[in-house]
Parts: sequence; structure tokens; C-alpha cells
Amino acid sequence: MAIISPRLNAHIKGLVQIVGNARGDFHFYRLHYGPGLNPEVWIPIGGDHHSPVSNGGLEIWDTAGVDDGLYSLQLMVQGSGGPRFATIQVMVDNTPPELEISYPPEGSSFLAEDYEWVLIHADATDNLSMDRAEFFVDAGLIAVDTVPPYNQKWIVHLQGQAQTHCIFVVAYDAAGNWTATEGVKFQITAEEIDPDAVIVLGECPARPPVVEEALAAP
Repeated sequence: MAIISPRLNAHIKGLVQIVGNARGDFHFYRLHYGPGLNPEVWIPIGGDHHSPVSNGGLEIWDTAGVDDGLYSLQLMVQGSGGPRFATIQVMVDNTPPELEISYPPEGSSFLAEDYEWVLIHADATDNLSMDRAEFFVDAGLIAVDTVPPYNQKWIVHLQGQAQTHCIFVVAYDAAGNWTATEGVKFQITAEEIDPDAVIVLGECPARPPVVEEALAAP
């Protein structure tokens, strides 16, 4: 008997299919979860199951109503010799990361002859564990950062007198929750711009598909 998936210390979210083995000396099996390493209270997931399982689905656990944090997940198999137990720990995380592009500011202008690259800085944090931050300029992925600080450089290239671009960042935590920024617009120019001039930039020329999905969500 064993819990195969989720794995030990996995970060999980939403509906989680529990896969494993419940067989051998077998009358029925049942699954429970409880907070922490040594729960004082075990909460059942579903009811008793009277058919043995070999490397298959044991139960589906809906973690949406569970507070984020460490939980113990336990499989109990009742046989003629009494109950047997298999227990693992998992981290429930249904909260997406917090994310902000802190540089460059919206509406920034960069003179092509003075800048070889544009520095992009994103502030991304998670309540439990970050996984990565993906950096896009327009619809193109330019880099993936897995450790903070989340900084990247976009190489400046200019065709014509001026171009408007948009920066997007998508942050993922260890459970797969994600947050996407709206576009931060900036301009690359061939000529110096009057510092007192009001710069009005157009719409973002393109967005990455994951950002389109985020902006379309209700």
C-alpha cells in the first residue's frame, strides 16, 4: 500500500487526484487529511472504498476550501490483520503570487543610441514558495528567472524613428498558481525627446497568450 501521487512534500492546489496502491490484506480503504506533521484531527476525504486499487486513482481531494499550509495525507487500508497506514506530507497552496513591474515606469522613453538594453525588474513574491518569473516583450518570451531578484535585460533594436513596446511578466508559484501583469508600455526612439513633452503611447502591439488568458478571465 502506498500513496504514489501527490509526491512527498509536493505543492498542490485545487482538485487533486490521489493515486496509489490499496491492496494485499484488504477489506476496504479510506483517505484522510489533517493539518501539520502530526494532526490531532483527521478529516475524511470521501468514504470507504471496498475495491482494491493497484497504481490507480484512490480519491479526488478538493483543496479549494482548505487553508494554505502543510498537511498530512493518510491512506488507511483495513484488512483482517487490522488497519495499515501510509502517510505523506503535502503543501496546499491556492493563493497566486503577488507581482508588480517596478522598472521601467509606464511611458518611459529610451534613446536607441544611448541604451544597448532596457533593464526590467519585477517584484514577485508568494505566501509559500515561488517557482519562476517569465519575462515577455510584446508576445515574445525573452527570459525565465527561477531565483530572485527577478531582473532581465531586453536588447534594444530600432527600425524607423520610434517604436512602442510592452513588457509583461508572469509569475508562477510552486503549486502552479500564476499571476500576469498588464503591459507596461515604453518607447525606443532615434531622436532625443523634449523632457517636457507629454508622451502618449498607443496600445500594446501584441500580448503573450498567457496574458490574453488572464485579461479575459472574469
